[in-house]
Amino acid sequence: MLHLPVVIIGAGVTGLAIAREVALKTNYEMVLFEKERFVGHHTSSRNSGVIHAGLYYERGGLKHKFCIEGNRLWDEFAHTLDVPLKRCGKFIIASNDEELSRIDVLFAKAQGNGARVRFANEAELRELREYAIVKRAFLSLDTAIVDTSSLLCSLADDLYKRGVPIMLSHEVHNIRQEGELFIIKAAAEEISSNILINAGGPFAVSIRKMLGLHDLESIWVKGNYLKTRTPFYRKHLIYPVPPRDDKILGVHSTFDFQGDLRFGPDAEDINLDQQSFSYEVSPATKERMWPHIAMRFPTISYEELALDYAGIRPRIGHNGSKYNDFWIKSQTVANYIELCGVESPGLTSAPAIAKHIAALVATMMEKR
Repeated sequence: MLHLPVVIIGAGVTGLAIAREVALKTNYEMVLFEKERFVGHHTSSRNSGVIHAGLYYERGGLKHKFCIEGNRLWDEFAHTLDVPLKRCGKFIIASNDEELSRIDVLFAKAQGNGARVRFANEAELRELREYAIVKRAFLSLDTAIVDTSSLLCSLADDLYKRGVPIMLSHEVHNIRQEGELFIIKAAAEEISSNILINAGGPFAVSIRKMLGLHDLESIWVKGNYLKTRTPFYRKHLIYPVPPRDDKILGVHSTFDFQGDLRFGPDAEDINLDQQSFSYEVSPATKERMWPHIAMRFPTISYEELALDYAGIRPRIGHNGSKYNDFWIKSQTVANYIELCGVESPGLTSAPAIAKHIAALVATMMEKR
């Protein structure tokens, strides 16, 4: 049986970034197991591609910590990997009186979180109002967009050059412990390791159950996107004040490096017990999302919107209650590190999470 010091499950952005950081900071051999035929097939390639600035998250939580740290690391991270990154900024807009009362609360929270924000001036408001219904707005200066396709390819290529294998189409079917070792069976391979890192994204909860851990449950929320090439405001992203329903940040406008304008995502609950999951965006999605777009963006017409893609927010519950933060633990099982519930701002947080996990790996190895 082949033995490697470190095994990582999941080759999304988080798993790839962790592998890269471990390779940079140590000389430990490792392998990544990925169940799909491509890296980043699930959450990593099916999101808005936004690098967030930490406006929304509760101080003291991991989302706040890693979002703020990750945002600061992204310029160097993107430059080193030769990945397109644009610090375009993001306007948060209030479109009605009810949202006016909440935009000030969010602004104060963003400032308290350490995010650089300022209220829009009159010239900016006039320009925004050519495209959106805006009563008041503030700008998040450090929000950015990244080309996620380029990012995934660059991370995979970087690992290839470092001699770190990514085993695609290798779904992990069984994990058992023998003494201080983990025995991982993936496809036809069986490998032993000293340290096991579970970065399985939407499937991380299922993976941890193989170790007898049953206190978490998966709560998948599907987010659908619509796209258009309609002329529109493209200086900054435009987000609404988040709705009181905390499932989403609200249907917002984003753009990418190919020139497409997107609206989304919505929030569609997935019953994992009763339905097989599909990434297909149904025609009913457009009908459902249209009122949220029309109420803020009057220059967008229904006919110009096309179905685009969908993604999964891998949320979790803990002992029957919703768990609103990242679940990153290293004490549950000796020499086992798990990352569950890594939804937004997971992309933003990836460089910071990777540094944190690499430090844990080094400490674990020193204690052996």
